[in-house]
Amino acid sequence: MKLTKSQRETVGNSFLLKDLALEDRDRILDSLEAESYRGGEPIYTPSEFKRALGIVAEGEVSVMKPGGAQLNVIPKGGCFGAAALFDDSETDFAYVTTLIAHKACQVVFISDEQLEAWIVRYPVMALGYIRFLSGRVRFLNRRIDSFTSPSSEEALIKYLKEKAGEDGQLQVTGGYARMARSLSMSRATLYRALSRLESDGLIRKDGNLIVIVSR
Repeated sequence: MKLTKSQRETVGNSFLLKDLALEDRDRILDSLEAESYRGGEPIYTPSEFKRALGIVAEGEVSVMKPGGAQLNVIPKGGCFGAAALFDDSETDFAYVTTLIAHKACQVVFISDEQLEAWIVRYPVMALGYIRFLSGRVRFLNRRIDSFTSPSSEEALIKYLKEKAGEDGQLQVTGGYARMARSLSMSRATLYRALSRLESDGLIRKDGNLIVIVSR
């Protein structure tokens, strides 16, 4: 079905289309359609999936591990399939997770052939795609760092040293929830790590200001 006004705005603000000229973006949005899924309905499985980029135009999509544990929830405006879209490995490709409609949702699918044609015609689209994938690589690197750190305190102090100014001070922007996401840990874990570092005399915390007392 054709996109509603709200869905056009959501998809138009995606990393793929937001930098296009207005008339080019409208032309592409006119050509797109959304597929509807009921809550709990599979969208992608390891054996059944599309060679396409999926943009969530309405609702939410759950990302599930093979064993059934939920890894993530992709919100309205989020996407999936970007990293594997142009995979040209000779072995049989399998999608590594299962995607399920978290609740009733609508998804816009853009095939690899269609996206390749658009990138040739609109080079700015390629830049948006590269920026998005670069962000994913940075996120995964941070996850790896957090997994290999001896403790949450070690991961946190490393983060603080990297982000603090020369005076050893860091003003937390976006709140501690955002910092926790950056460190791939829960807010409760972050607060415990901050408390331990503060009690050990390594940092001093005043609201959203953190001061490294000893480097």
